[in-house]
Amino acid sequence: MVAPKLSDEDAAKIREGHILGKSLNSIARELGVNPSTVSRWAKKEGLLWTGVPAAADVVRERLAFNRMRLSEAALADALALRERMWSEHEVIVNTPAGPERMSQDLPDAKATADFAKAIERLAKSHAVMAEFTSTSSVDHSKSMLMQMQTALEKYAAEYEAEAAAENGSELPEVGDRDQTA
Repeated sequence: MVAPKLSDEDAAKIREGHILGKSLNSIARELGVNPSTVSRWAKKEGLLWTGVPAAADVVRERLAFNRMRLSEAALADALALRERMWSEHEVIVNTPAGPERMSQDLPDAKATADFAKAIERLAKSHAVMAEFTSTSSVDHSKSMLMQMQTALEKYAAEYEAEAAAENGSELPEVGDRDQTA
């Protein structure tokens, strides 16, 4: 069986689908062809599916956001438990007259130990999640800095071109710019 020829329109749809992060199978369904045909066309176009990049980025960002929220919630819970641990407590005590409610300034030793363990677990959870989130934010910061550098270089080139046009001169050579700066 001969595979259908790739039209310019189909090639554009495959490229667009790849950029949008669509799966190979969903693109094949849209075009009404077999997924192996789309795969063959994509390889000719130099496109490879190693997962779905756009979707993976969205999932990665959502997970990082949820980790950050969970980390903050763990820290807030630890602080609330600590506050509760040092507040007045009400306990039920058996007396000859029957059970009675009593207020204590501080919890008993067992309750204090339980509070301390819970606070320790929450603090560790916060630390682990915060460390994991910080590595991804470092990568994000590096990416953002690279984008800023590219934008500044573009702006500088445009500024130099405008300045040269206003002065009626050509742009200086790279070596000449270094000497004048």
